[in-house]
Amino acid sequence: MAQSPDLGDKGADLTLPVEPAAQGAERRGARRVPVRVPILMMVPNGATEETFTRDVSKTGLSFPTTLDISQGDSIEVIVGHGVVAHPMRQRARVARRIPETRGLKALVGAQFTGPQE
Repeated sequence: MAQSPDLGDKGADLTLPVEPAAQGAERRGARRVPVRVPILMMVPNGATEETFTRDVSKTGLSFPTTLDISQGDSIEVIVGHGVVAHPMRQRARVARRIPETRGLKALVGAQFTGPQE
């Protein structure tokens, strides 16, 4: 099994071309890159969690979580949290939630809805 690359240079700059997904866009329309990048995920009730991506595309990302979030929830993610000079802050919508085991609540797939303002 191939290992996902890690970001380890705290001086690195994370710049990913991100465009909000078009309405009705086909699921998984963008190529996913398996990469493990630290993120900070925030939900509207104020809960936060530091976790990591499993894959990233220009339209979204997936990550494991212990928080109780549901499909359709709005979240905010900071990609590259704690490891890059300029992390990417994005709003997103939970597009899918797959129940997990091993202490996790779920594997979440989120679609970017736009940059955080």
